[in-house]
Amino acid sequence: MEIKFEFDRPPSIFGRPGSLAARLEEKMTGLMTALRQKIDAGLSGGKVQVRTGALRGSLSDATVENDGSIVTGELHMGGVPYTLPLELGSAARVIRAVNKETLRFYLQEQGVAQFRRQVLHPPIKSREFFQQPINEMLDEYRKAFFEAFDETIEEELFR
Repeated sequence: MEIKFEFDRPPSIFGRPGSLAARLEEKMTGLMTALRQKIDAGLSGGKVQVRTGALRGSLSDATVENDGSIVTGELHMGGVPYTLPLELGSAARVIRAVNKETLRFYLQEQGVAQFRRQVLHPPIKSREFFQQPINEMLDEYRKAFFEAFDETIEEELFR
């Protein structure tokens, strides 16, 4: 999973030091760090029960790049097979033995090995540990963009 925020360049106010691109980069760096912290908090027992920490460990550090014409912020997550089912949820499904004749598992209440050719896995409820913090911060991203734009315009008009 990744998220990108890109701002294409306005004609003349982008290239100079202290320009719109530099201001956007500064604001986006703070916002991407805050977004990563919100997602990490949801993965630290908030929205998802922590067992191994692999899902939380798959969340990258936020990066922000400024090539002078586009400012991009990225946050990656993945590499864990259950990332999407936990984020988006999944329907109930049948799990069948493939490499062996039966599946072997333990039920917590019984503590004895169970063997089945197939089991019905219950549906997984969507946790939205990634998308919800993004949605919560959209207004902050919009506000930061307009602040950077206003600051740049004001500097251009009154210097």
